[in-house]
Amino acid sequence: MKKRPTMLTATFVRTVNVPGRYGDGRGGLGLTLLVQHSSRRGFCKSWGQSVRIGGRRTTIGLGRYPVVTLAKARERALENARAIEEGRDPRQASTTVPTFAKALETVIAIHAENWKDR
Repeated sequence: MKKRPTMLTATFVRTVNVPGRYGDGRGGLGLTLLVQHSSRRGFCKSWGQSVRIGGRRTTIGLGRYPVVTLAKARERALENARAIEEGRDPRQASTTVPTFAKALETVIAIHAENWKDR
């Protein structure tokens, strides 16, 4: 069994093959690596972040390894921590749906040169 590092390293993440939850140590912003048995590939590794939003403890999924690397997971965890500090819920979509008037203006701007005056 591999010794758990105090801070996760790229080598440890790549080579760990013991199911469990591995934390990123002190100052890791709640970042954890979850290693589970998989029926096809042997092991499935995914990133999560334990945070407190509105007084409730919750886990935010950050993606699967190797699609999301350790560096990218730390970056996403930092973005989530900043959002929580600002009072926003990082699970909510930050994009806003345009109003009908804004969508209409965009369509007119795109297609106006192709229209004929009659």
